Formats: sequence, structure tokens, C-alpha cells
Amino acid sequence: MTQACVPILASAMHEVLRQRCATLRLYLWHFDAEGRMIDAPPMNTPVGTLLRAPYFTNLIHQVSAKWSSSTDSGARELFPGCWCIVLEEMERRRRRGLMIAVAFEARALDAEEFAAACQSASLDRLATAQAMAKGSLFSADCIATLSVALRWSLEDLNESGRHHEALTSSGRQLTELYEEISLLYKLGRSMNELEQPTKFVRMACHELQQTMPYTWIAARFRNDQDLCRAMAGKTIIAGAVPDEKQFAAQADGLIVAHGASGPRVLDSAAAPLLARENGQVVFVPISRNGEVIGAFLAGNKTGPDPTVTNMDIKLVEAAAGSVGTLLDNAFLYDDQQILFLGVVEALTASIDAKDPYTCGHSERVAHLAALLAYEHGLEDEQIERIRIAGLVHDVGKIGVPEVVLCKAGKLTDEEFGQIKLHPEIGYDILKDIPLLSDVLPGVLHHHERYDGRGYPHRLAGEKIPLMARIIGLCDSFDAMSSNRTYRAALPREKVLDEIRNNAGTQFDPALAETFPRVDLRRYDELVAQHARMSAEGGLRVRRKPGGGTIS
Repeated sequence: MTQACVPILASAMHEVLRQRCATLRLYLWHFDAEGRMIDAPPMNTPVGTLLRAPYFTNLIHQVSAKWSSSTDSGARELFPGCWCIVLEEMERRRRRGLMIAVAFEARALDAEEFAAACQSASLDRLATAQAMAKGSLFSADCIATLSVALRWSLEDLNESGRHHEALTSSGRQLTELYEEISLLYKLGRSMNELEQPTKFVRMACHELQQTMPYTWIAARFRNDQDLCRAMAGKTIIAGAVPDEKQFAAQADGLIVAHGASGPRVLDSAAAPLLARENGQVVFVPISRNGEVIGAFLAGNKTGPDPTVTNMDIKLVEAAAGSVGTLLDNAFLYDDQQILFLGVVEALTASIDAKDPYTCGHSERVAHLAALLAYEHGLEDEQIERIRIAGLVHDVGKIGVPEVVLCKAGKLTDEEFGQIKLHPEIGYDILKDIPLLSDVLPGVLHHHERYDGRGYPHRLAGEKIPLMARIIGLCDSFDAMSSNRTYRAALPREKVLDEIRNNAGTQFDPALAETFPRVDLRRYDELVAQHARMSAEGGLRVRRKPGGGTIS
């Protein structure tokens, strides 16, 4: 239970006991462990005025002072017929406070001390005695029994308070555990975002802010390409910070200063921009392979308790651990993709190099196919797979004799039959490679026609996979735009006219309508680049900056 809850429960317990005493015509005082008065009977009645007068207050304080220096408790007579019952409040065998209940016998109203108390309170003795007569029903014989009953009542209330405290604590722990499990579940469901680590980190920041009472949650990564790859120098923020540039600069300083020391709670002196005055910032480093690559930060906690709790730190640690794990996997995946694409592009380059007239053809088709897929409204992941399919669509030409591929002039029917085998040869070459299983339809069917007169399976319309329809159109565009042994490249407008004229016969009409929106500037650059390479003696494969290959 939080410290704030304890006084609330104690106050409620005291109020219950006060109400019980009032029903029994008992008058209650409350003192703390040092004997300081916390509460006294209300003054809205003559009895309350009498009991709060200096004479009576001094008697009660004397009882409190004796109690604070002794272990004595129970009932004692303040003056003839006026009894006080001392009740100790205990918490884990320590005194937490003292309650004093006052009871009157009828004879107390005739005592000289009662007259002195009335005089101290400026009350008429006779009128006050008449007002108290109905409540002065106790006898000396029942005071001891009443003392035991009140002590039991207080013990029951204390026990009830302890049970309430335990239930509240358990409830809070269950809530915290649920929040942690819920956060980990949401993060775990998204741990397959290997191609989009930024999206995962943004989601983690958002989920933390939804779970925790903080004005902002942020993740900052070091500006180091080798360590952080795509996340290098990025700041992801959920919520609002005063100035993002200054925020990033101070976060970088904190990563350098505290990254190696693990989770920390920083005050406004350590993080003046990030923490409000007297506020706190949660700082949890993000590590990969034992090296700090960034940090999660949470600041400006809201609500009744602005102090950072262990649960706050645990939740941020859970997010940081998930991000670190995801980035490990994402970077391994990235390395595999770079290696995989390097092999694919090298294979493609070697095929294109067999025929100087088709130099760079596969790379250009892949580029055009990705642009057309984008203009057609496909998702990023689909676009990338179509690009890869474009790279390998002609891999089957490896099984076609070079004399046929490079023949000048018209092909015989037999030779054209050999050319027509390359989609199935390519399919057979690639079918046992798991990473390429989803691009096989593009390889196998890129020479099908929309009217069903294509090859190898004479598919028609939308029975032709969309990937193959896209690659087929781009393949034809590049073929018409390139020089061949039997003809020169066609002018751009003539090529576009051919695509329009063959919409619905050779080409998917929707794709034919979309194709003119494709930006061909980079395509033209590739054509020029490949022409230079061909003139220099063939296609060369070289490394891309940061991994992969370009042909």
C-alpha cells in the first residue's frame, strides 16, 4: 500500500470508532505517538464546549502525557464519576497513537471538578448538568466491561484496516502485473516487424504512454550507422516535449553519461530540459550485443503521486528489452537480406551479361515493376517482393543456349520454342529456395497474355497472378525501349502507344492505364548507365554502399 493510503484508512477507522462512541454517549480524543492531540470532541454542543475548555483539556493532556511514558492503559477516574478509557493504537507492535474516551456517571455532575470545568468553559453548571443527564448512564461497575468492549472494537477496526491494506496492495500488484503482461503481450505480437523497426519502436512508445501516467515517452538512438543501422540518430516521441532538437541533444548526453550504469531516475538537476522543476525522468538504456545503442526516457509524471515507482521502471525496462531483442533480430534479418539480394543480383547480372543487348534488363524491369506496383496501390511488402521477382524473372535463360539468346536476326520456331522454356526453367531453378517461394508466380507466368494467348500455361485475365501481370508489362516496355539485333529501340511515345493499344489483349487494362503515371527518370538513368557498361565490355557487379550489390 502506498504511504498516501495509510492516513486515509486510519482516518476512516477513527471516524467509525468516533461514531460508535457517540452512540454510547462517550466522548473521544485522538493523540499521535508523541502525545500531540490530533482531534477532540466537536464544540457544537454544550458538552463539546465543556470538554474543549482549558480545565478539561488539561486533564486529558495529563492522561496522554502519562501514557506516552508508560505502558499503562485501560480505564481511570479523572474525578469522581468521570472516567477515561485509554485505547492504544498499535501497528506491528509499535505505538501509532492513543484514543481517550470519556464516560460520565450521574454523580460526576455533582462533583466540584465538574463545577470547575463549567466555570472554565463559561457554562452554567445547572443547565449543563441537565443537558448531560441523559448521557450520564454509566456506573463504576460497567466501566471495566466498557473498556474491554472498546478495546475489542478498536482491534477489530485495526484488523479490518490490515485486511483492507492487504487487499488494496494485492489489487495494486495484480493491476501492475496485468499492465506489464498486457504491454509485453502487445510488444510480443509485433516482434515480427523486422523490416520496420521504427514502426515497432513507435508502437512501444505509444503503448507505454497509454499504460503509464507520463506526459511523454521517448526513445533516442545513437547516431552510429554500424550499431543502429536504420535507427541511427532517430528520436521517437509519444506525447509532447518542449523542443525536439534540444531534447535529442540532452538525451544523447544522458546516454553517454549514464548508459553503462543501467536504469536510473534522474532529477531536474541531472536532466534540466527533460524534467520539470522538482520532477523526475525515467532513463533506461537500450542495449544490443552488450553495447548501449540508445535509451528509453519517460518524463513529467502526472496524477496524485509524481514520484517514479519501481513498476514504472519495470515497464520501461520491458519495452527497452523488447526493442533490443527486436533490433538484434532485425539486424540479423537485414544482413541475411543483403546477402540474399546480393546473390540474386549477382545471378541476375550474370544472366544479363550473356547477351550484351539485354545488359541490365532485369534490374530495369525490377525497378519499373516496383514503381508500377506502387502506383497501383500495393503495400510496401508486396512492392518489394515484386521487385525481387523482377530481378529473377529471366533466370531461366541460364538454361537457354547462348547461341540462341545472342542470335542476330529472326529466330526459327525451334529456337523460339527454346526461348519459351525459360519461365519454367527459372521456376525449376528457384522452387527449392524458401526465400523465393512467393516470387515464383512472377517468374513462371510473366509471359502470359491477358487474352490467354501467352505461355507457358495460356492463363487469361485475372487468373494470371498480379505479380506476373505487372512484370510482364514492364518486361515488354523495356524490350521495346531497348536496342535489339533485329531493330532499334522504339521512341518513348511509340512504346506507350503500344501499351495502350494492347490493353485487354496482351496487358492488364488497369495496369496499362496506370503505367503512364510511372516516373521514368530513374529508368532512363539506368538505361544510360547500362549502355556505358555494355560498351565497356559487359555488366559488372559491384558492392552497394552499406551492403548489397548493384549491377
